[in-house]
Formats: sequence, C-alpha cells, structure tokens
Amino acid sequence: MNKIYNGIMGLVVGDALGVPVEFKERDSYEVTDMIGFGTYNQKPGTWSDDSSMTLATLESMGRIGSFDTADIMNNFYQWLQNDKFTPWGKVFDVGGATRRAIVRYANGTDPVKCGGKTRMDNGNGALMRILPVAMLAEADPHDKMVTVKSVAGLTHNHPISHIACFIYAFMVENLMNNVDKRSALSNAIQVVGGLYGETEMWQEFRFLAEIDKFDRDEIKSSGYVVDTLEAAVWCFLNSCSYRECVLLAVNLGSDTDTVAAVAGGLAGIYYGCGSESGIPDEWIAQIPRKDWIKGFSLNAEFGDNYTTYTESVEQGLKEPCFFVFCINPTNRVFLGKRYFKTNQMCIQYFPVDKDRKKEECNTVSERLFGCLEYITVSGDLVRGTKMNAEMVDGVLNFFVNYDFYVYKKEDTVPMEELSESVSVKG
Repeated sequence: MNKIYNGIMGLVVGDALGVPVEFKERDSYEVTDMIGFGTYNQKPGTWSDDSSMTLATLESMGRIGSFDTADIMNNFYQWLQNDKFTPWGKVFDVGGATRRAIVRYANGTDPVKCGGKTRMDNGNGALMRILPVAMLAEADPHDKMVTVKSVAGLTHNHPISHIACFIYAFMVENLMNNVDKRSALSNAIQVVGGLYGETEMWQEFRFLAEIDKFDRDEIKSSGYVVDTLEAAVWCFLNSCSYRECVLLAVNLGSDTDTVAAVAGGLAGIYYGCGSESGIPDEWIAQIPRKDWIKGFSLNAEFGDNYTTYTESVEQGLKEPCFFVFCINPTNRVFLGKRYFKTNQMCIQYFPVDKDRKKEECNTVSERLFGCLEYITVSGDLVRGTKMNAEMVDGVLNFFVNYDFYVYKKEDTVPMEELSESVSVKG
C-alpha cells in the first residue's frame, strides 16, 4: 500500500493501542499487544479523537482536492456534534482546547480565529492530527509552513504548537522521500530552526536534536505538545520496528494514545504494513472501519476528480478515469471445501492531458504500484503479484493478480454457493 495509507494506519493503530491505558502512571502496567476496555471501556482496536480529527482532515482534502480550513473545521464540528468520523458512532474523548475552538466555531467565529492563542493553549491537539497536511501539503518549505500553520491554528494557534507541527511535518516529508530517521529529524530542525532559531519559543525545542540519547526516565509523555513530540521522536529513533516503536510509546504512560499516534504515523511511513518490521496485520485486522480509512487514503492520493468504472460504458467516459475489470478468473479445488481463486485485474487509466499522455500515464502507473500492493478481501489483506503496466493507444493498462483461498459454505439451498467478495479501488 502507499505511504499515505501506511502513515494514516500507523497513526490509527498507535492511537488504538494507547486508548485503554490513557492517563495511567508509567510502569503501573505493561502493554504487549492490542487490548481493549481500560480507561474508556472500549473494544480492542478502538481509536479516539486523534484518529477522528486526522481522518476528518484527510476526508476534506480528498473530497475538495486542497486544504480548505473552513471545510476542515466543519468536519471537526460534525465529529464533535454529530459523532461523524468515529469508530462506533460515538465521541468519547476530546481535549479542552479543541472543544473550546469548535464551540467558538459553532457560535459563529471565523474558523481561522477559533484556535487558542495563549501559552496555555499548547496541548497536543494540533500535532496529533497534522499528519495528512504533512504528507500532502506543498513541497516548498514556506508554502508548507503556511498550510500547516493555518490547519494547526484551527484549534491551537500559539507559536509553540506551530513549531512542533512544522518539525513533525518536515520529518514526515523526509520520511516520505526515503530519508533515514535521524537525517529526517536533523533536516526538519534545520529548516524550522532557520526561521525560529532566534526566538524565545525555540528554546522549548532545544533538546530535540539529541533526544534519542536521553534515558527513558528523562522522557515526558504529557499532553504538552513539546513533551508529546519529544516522546514520539524518542520512541521512533530508539526502535527497530513499528511494533517496538508504538509499544515503547504506549508504555510511557500519561497521554498514551496521542504519543503512540504521533510516533505511529512516523513508524507507519518508515516501516510500512505487514512484514516483520511493519504494522502487524493482526493489529490492522482489529481496527474498526479499516476499509473506510483505506478509502480516505486513496481519495487523498488520487482525489475525487477521478471516476472509477467497473462496468462497460458505451460512450461518454469522463477523463481522467479508471476502468477496472477482471481477466479470465479461475477457481479450482484445493482441499475439501477450500478453493484457490485467481483474479488477474486490469486497471485502465484514461488520461485527461491529450498532449502529455505518456508522462501522465507514467505518473499514475507509479502511484498504482504503491496503492494496489494490498487490497482487502473479506476483511483480510491480499497482496497483489505480477504487477506490470503498458501504454496502448494513449491508455494505460495496469495489470495485477490477486490470488487467495475461499471456503465453500454449507449448502442451504439445493444449488451450491461459493461466497466471495473482491474490491479494487484506484
């Protein structure tokens, strides 16, 4: 799957791991796996406000195709007031500064004026949700900082919160570009320090460059945005896998869900999903609405300007668009009631730029290699194989195989049934 999905799922899983032990004192417990109940009496895999506000931001960007602060703030309102963007249809956790900002918006305040501006308004409520902006905002450093500041400031509009979000955003950008961990941190500090290094607020971040050398007892994991950033980066730099990173974070105590979410976003991008070092499949399997989350990630990657067709259209294809179909599917008995199903999928892409078809198709092809690596089949991740692409008559033809086992249900009617479900989104 692509790095946008990896980062978002990394954040959500980290959040869910931390929810049951939020506010607990360090070393009064030990988390070694996904658990439930605890602080909020929620099911295993349940994520909280960190993920809800992140997904609210991502949904807005995917739907509109840009960062619209008014629309993002309205999504926040829909979350708090109407329980949108939640795992089970009910808000159960919200920070004080965030709540106050949304209430101001509900009372008619301009969205860009809702965020608290005092030094006491430096909780981690902006940092915890800034990941989509970090991954998708402009590459130009100045433009990226303008966007990050405007989105962070919806709820937390003090320079300390801005700086924390800037550093995190540039770390994320470096990791998206395959820069190693420590260089990602040092590069981010160099960029942000170049603008804020002489300010009083910068002193709050004076330990960050060497944070990985600190002992565990020296790491604070409170809701103060600087503590959260330092703790998350410390966990990321002092671990060798996603699992190790987020378990370090969760076991620090205090604001466990947010520290693990912020660290998990970094580790998700860096390690990816599955494999020995990536986000464990068994943890992802416990996340509610995981397919919905995946859909947001794909929309953010390609936007809503792309239409996906799964049936033939006689005329009137609206470019840019995808046409998806299965070529010669096979179904053979493997053992008993188990069948092995092979599906060779063809995803055709019809470009919009008639003068630069090849360049446009090559760009889309590279993105498809990432975002179609995994799909979900009946709740399980299936990896695509034999990926290849070719351009014929100005149309991209992208091929990928999804092979998996299915189990025939017991007969309930005279005719035998084979139940299966396959979905591919581009």
